[in-house]
Amino acid sequence: MNKLLNYYWRLFATGLSFSVFGLGGIFLRVFIFPVLRWVSKNKHQGELRAQWWIHYSFYIFIGLMHKIGIMTYEVKGLEKLNKPGQLIIANHPTLIDIVFLISRIPAANCIVKQKLWHNPFTKGPVVNAGYISNGDSVKMISDSVACLKAGGTMIIFPEGTRSEPGVKYKFQRSAAHIALQAKALVSLVTISCDPSTLTKV
Repeated sequence: MNKLLNYYWRLFATGLSFSVFGLGGIFLRVFIFPVLRWVSKNKHQGELRAQWWIHYSFYIFIGLMHKIGIMTYEVKGLEKLNKPGQLIIANHPTLIDIVFLISRIPAANCIVKQKLWHNPFTKGPVVNAGYISNGDSVKMISDSVACLKAGGTMIIFPEGTRSEPGVKYKFQRSAAHIALQAKALVSLVTISCDPSTLTKV
């Protein structure tokens, strides 16, 4: 009986968490980002402020999932991240890897899928934070290099998509091109999830 109740609670809590995530994206787009654009001196300052708000929102979101008992986590070596001109390269086992990383890094840019520009829940954050689309590989690399050379922090998943359980990692070349062209400080992050969940199916 307890196992059944726990299962339904986790199912409800997971649905609640992702509802909060979607509504949070709309809230930022409607109420926060317009104000940031208005009070910011230029586009770059607006993007940095948007990145901070997304960081703080993701921090609260991860805290919510931890509080209601659907996840626990442990972080090692956080002090090595969030340095100017740093390229963070990570594996990608779960759907919320980027959410977790950004929740720990106050000012970070990242490469995201082009389709997120057309999603009403994610369009506001990705546009206002100046995140980089993977729609055009040449532009993606040049924009990432420019971000790093300007002292920004970039997060990249070199697989380009989530890892498939039991399948060997297959990396794309874009992360290497970006690192070499920007002469960036490269930091490697390993993410593990036990039990495996929110994986690619």
